[in-house]
Amino acid sequence: MLIQFFKKDQQFTCFDVDDVSYKNHSVEILNQGFSFDGDPIQAIDIEDALNQYKKNKPNLVEKYTKLGLIAGFFGISI
Repeated sequence: MLIQFFKKDQQFTCFDVDDVSYKNHSVEILNQGFSFDGDPIQAIDIEDALNQYKKNKPNLVEKYTKLGLIAGFFGISI
């Protein structure tokens, strides 16, 4: 699974690059003011991708989680 993260201010979300709806979802999220957040992450599953993302940005993810902001990961919150 190849996961692309997007960010906007204190929010982040991600999409599976291999999903058939990836192009449409990424265009929609970019039109909402989000931007690409690094290169796509190769992962076993979404949890693995999130762990890799956290490893690269530990302070950022911890800050967002403590503030109670929701990260959209295929309909689940962290």
